[in-house]
Amino acid sequence: MALPVKALKAGQESYWLDQIARNREEYFSGRGESPGRFVGSAAAAAGLEGLASPNQVRAMFQGLDPATGEVRCAPLWRADSRSKLAAGPLLEALKTQAVEQGAAELEALAPSKALKGDVRSVQAACRLGGARRVKVETVERLCRKVLDIDPRELYGEGFERAWQHKGKRVNERVQAFDHCFSSPKSVSLLAAGGGDPVRRQVAEARADALQTAIGYLERQGIGVRRDHNGTDRYQAVGGLVAVAFEHRLSRAGDPQYHTQCPGPERHPGTGRTLDGARQRSAVRPSDGR
Repeated sequence: MALPVKALKAGQESYWLDQIARNREEYFSGRGESPGRFVGSAAAAAGLEGLASPNQVRAMFQGLDPATGEVRCAPLWRADSRSKLAAGPLLEALKTQAVEQGAAELEALAPSKALKGDVRSVQAACRLGGARRVKVETVERLCRKVLDIDPRELYGEGFERAWQHKGKRVNERVQAFDHCFSSPKSVSLLAAGGGDPVRRQVAEARADALQTAIGYLERQGIGVRRDHNGTDRYQAVGGLVAVAFEHRLSRAGDPQYHTQCPGPERHPGTGRTLDGARQRSAVRPSDGR
């Protein structure tokens, strides 16, 4: 089984919930998949067994304990990335105006302290290692009050799209890690082309393999981070809480049996941030190469 690990944020749970079949007809026709089920020793210890309800999955992606509803991971609010625009065009326009007006410094173009701060933010964004993007409000102020132009002259329809998200904030906290356990293509083809007895045998074998893989991950890949920026890393004891979603097809629509297991970003025992790098390191020998 291949075991890639991916960090997930709030809202991404819809990828799995939207694929759940609403009835048996959808499932057997291949238009939907079965609901997720709880896996991991920490899930069992918390009384999380059997099928996971959509509300429990959503709670997990909102930083809440799926068993109790308690807050385990506070949101990290940041400006919506859709409300930002590339800083390069704005910086070039400011430089052009500075040359035309004979200004030695770009800040000299700004008539107020607040606008000078906006100019500095554009310069910082364009420096090596900078964000390369600035808020649409910054673009609007500098264009109208310093450059005396319509911001659409620099950004076209992109300005309108960004303005629609002005002032919006989104939760940028990593809320979960997704472990994808994918069977070899030969197993998927065997299940797809075989009859019911073959599919049952494949399902049983995959269930056993999943339990073995999760057990290995719990023994070798569970670590936590603490201190500023998580620089102090150490191995932690205890199991995982995850929800296993079975999929029979790849995104391209060909047979590819795989199980995706998103689980909370916080360690169920200590409440600290799980070490994603440790999880990736632990599963690297199992990537099928």
